[in-house]
Amino acid sequence: MLRVRVKVQILAAALLLSCGLGAAQARDFAAPRLTLAKVDWEAALAALDKVDALKDRVAKTGSDGEAPDTVETFERLNRATSAALANIAASPVPVLLPFDLIGFLRARDQAADEPAAKPFTIFNAPKLFLPGPAGYDAAFSFRAREVAEFSGIDFKEDVEIQITGAAFHYELDHTVKLEAKPISLEAQFPGIRRGYLQSHMRYIFTRHGVSYTVSILCFDGASRAKRLSCREADPIALRFLASLQLVGGTPQPLMPSVDPALLERPAETARDFIYVAPGHLIAGTGYRKHGGRADATVYTALRFPLAVGPAHVYSQMFMYSGDCAGVDNPRTLRRGGALFRCQNDEKKDDKKDDKAADAASALAPTAPPVYLPVYPWRDNFCETRDFSVGQCPAGWGHQGEDIVPAHCAFEGDKNRCDAQRLALVAVHSGTILRAPGQEGLVIVVNTPDAHLRFRYLHMDPKALDAAGLISGRVVSAGDPIGKISNFSGHEDGTSHHLHFDMQVLTRDGWILANPYATLVSAYERLIGARGEERIDPLSVSGAALAVSHPLFTRPVKVKRRLVKRRIKYRRAGR
Repeated sequence: MLRVRVKVQILAAALLLSCGLGAAQARDFAAPRLTLAKVDWEAALAALDKVDALKDRVAKTGSDGEAPDTVETFERLNRATSAALANIAASPVPVLLPFDLIGFLRARDQAADEPAAKPFTIFNAPKLFLPGPAGYDAAFSFRAREVAEFSGIDFKEDVEIQITGAAFHYELDHTVKLEAKPISLEAQFPGIRRGYLQSHMRYIFTRHGVSYTVSILCFDGASRAKRLSCREADPIALRFLASLQLVGGTPQPLMPSVDPALLERPAETARDFIYVAPGHLIAGTGYRKHGGRADATVYTALRFPLAVGPAHVYSQMFMYSGDCAGVDNPRTLRRGGALFRCQNDEKKDDKKDDKAADAASALAPTAPPVYLPVYPWRDNFCETRDFSVGQCPAGWGHQGEDIVPAHCAFEGDKNRCDAQRLALVAVHSGTILRAPGQEGLVIVVNTPDAHLRFRYLHMDPKALDAAGLISGRVVSAGDPIGKISNFSGHEDGTSHHLHFDMQVLTRDGWILANPYATLVSAYERLIGARGEERIDPLSVSGAALAVSHPLFTRPVKVKRRLVKRRIKYRRAGR
């Protein structure tokens, strides 16, 4: 009976392969779906009018003797607050911040050259304030224990608080939504939602027709000296919310425009760039047997994060780190289970070549050129991890993609990869969000068609500090921002690779989305040729065929393998 079953499986697999199994139908990339805010500037003006102390200082009589209109009023307000908030007039939505506006204006009237010493109340000046066509972002940090009302909090590090006002938000197909919880400021913020997602307690409310998100990095557990619990974060957030004041912005039409060239792809097909379809994880590596997120959206036109190619996107948890260049024999990429081999083309004439080369030639449209490995790109967003990811079918998983330069042998011979191949560049023009000492950085993008965040992880913190890559630093696409490293809590904490993830602004605040298709598109621009999408026969629709294929993997049990790594990956925040 067993032989019959195996023969049936082999015949089925052979039939599928003979019909072109592995070659995907031409899949078009999709543009992001955006929803505009409906800003009510008249309501914002009315909010200013309710503050009696502001009437004489902001909404003064216009040049024609009549009361100034909304635009003129906010122009006056912007001129007043721009001394503390550079370029605030660039925000197309009302800017709400924890700001002592009355005290600031009073100090300015008394001494024009000396603004209020601490207009941002207890929260200090923002380490990031980025207004732009998509709205505005601001990030604050302060030591809670140094403030009398929070002196009982055990957390010794800086508390990180972020606020975003959205001119538009992205529409995603969520699988895990924000769970709303009651809040004591319901009267002041009608309809406000509070919930825990992606290691942040977030508060989302609508005012003046605009959606605002306030979030604090915290842990849904017991408080510790080096870990802020969400129970401790809640009163801080309430204090932050109660301190919000309308401080500027400019009434203007909201006109987000997705670049029509975003989805254009090179006409020429690359001979050496094959990628497995989005959402198709290595069989059995999804969280609790769930699959990935088959998102074909290209969210923006990126510069690929590695300065030079070739490069690969594939798992660092379930494969050997690095490729087969310079290795005498094919190397097993998987850390267990069935073989997943790559074949160095230097050895193509060697009689010792195994079935991996034959399988690769069947998968590739043409034989790859010399020195290129034969295994394809793999989506690893939503692989098994103990991190909340609302876009993953299970609600948990890997928060981004692992990227490595090709031909770099890091283990046993760290000199196999030259410095140029390790160089990283900014994927987009934007502003850096990063505290000194952190092993990664975030590029915040605010343009007419993109409100996104891109995070790089596992970089050398000392090198980043020395380069001045901290919050507020403005970068342009292609600017050098560091090198690939293996830092995860300490040097040699992980394999040499770049963890790259992307957050988009949604109705539930900042959500991790699958950057795979966006990276494929960026890589095609880098090499000037179009990749060929293939479907993994062992992970189609989350079901694995019971046949061996040397380019892919059989389902594997991953729970035991992850136990020893959970603490490390949790600390790395990915």
